[in-house]
Amino acid sequence: MMKKLLLTLIVVTINTLYVDISFAEWTYREEVDRMTDEKRCIARTDFVKPLEPMKFPYTDTESAVFISCPDNFVDLSECLLGFVFTNSPNPVDREFDEIGPYIKARIRLDKNPPRRIKLYIGENSLVSDDRKIVKELLGHKKLLLELNWFGNGLTYFEYPIEGVSEVIEKLKEGCQVKISSDEISALDTIETVPALSNWEFKKIMDKGTLKACHATSEAIKPVKAPENLTDISMHLQFACSRDAREIKDCGIYFTFDIMPPVKILEKGVVFTTIPIRIRWDNSSWKLIKTYRLLDKNWLNPANGMEGEIINNLSKHRTLTVEIPLETGGSLIYKFSLKGIPNVLNGLLKKCKE
Repeated sequence: MMKKLLLTLIVVTINTLYVDISFAEWTYREEVDRMTDEKRCIARTDFVKPLEPMKFPYTDTESAVFISCPDNFVDLSECLLGFVFTNSPNPVDREFDEIGPYIKARIRLDKNPPRRIKLYIGENSLVSDDRKIVKELLGHKKLLLELNWFGNGLTYFEYPIEGVSEVIEKLKEGCQVKISSDEISALDTIETVPALSNWEFKKIMDKGTLKACHATSEAIKPVKAPENLTDISMHLQFACSRDAREIKDCGIYFTFDIMPPVKILEKGVVFTTIPIRIRWDNSSWKLIKTYRLLDKNWLNPANGMEGEIINNLSKHRTLTVEIPLETGGSLIYKFSLKGIPNVLNGLLKKCKE
């Protein structure tokens, strides 16, 4: 996915512009590819000159920061940050990988310590492959880019990024996947939910060799569901590979006795992508992607969310999961987290026996 997004930006494409809105130092726009009908949401800062004048033939070079998000993105890690130039960028010390040429440059946010990032070289842009960098912009006012430019040595561009929080909200409004928002205030009145008392432990073997260990909870019914789907039960399942040494090395699955008619975001040859929402205790909902393999009755969190969910299990009392349905509405399940860290520790021990 990241390779496809990078190539989309690095290769010149013809798009139809149909929205253009200004936000402080930023301009926001939405584009649709004429050939594929694929939509993108893009925000760009004002153009700036380098801090020191550049030598001919780059004397009129200016640059801007942009953020580009694909349609139906779930998390900001799917959005890309890049730098566009009025002249083709000509940095030295180029390297190559399967995507194309790239450099390693330095950036600095406000007065924070500088750090090095990888930037792919396009016809008139440099694009980062760092999946966390867009989130890092929040709350900052300036971004400083250092490039070793051919014939000019170290060259610096300082970009105004104040207002980035507002423009990111606009990117979400324009391109983030939308799922139905059910009235869930009644769930907040459920102060306690029964602890999961029955767990099934299982070793997964292949020709006599241990491959993984699973712990599957007892089934629970949804706390909210359409009238014809109230009997669809969900389990929590943890999976640890035979090499797992810590809880963070394990994965989590949401499994069903019968797969509900879920809302599909993307349908691939092997995996189907489904957006779900989770929340800890009574905190705000968090939208995440999950994957379903072929006709399996489970959903596996994607985009690094597995580790985040595992790490949060010992910090909260409950985990609520909302599964959007293709017919509208959703299934909502609420799990007590009491005792789950002990279950995971027990799973690791059993996997070593």
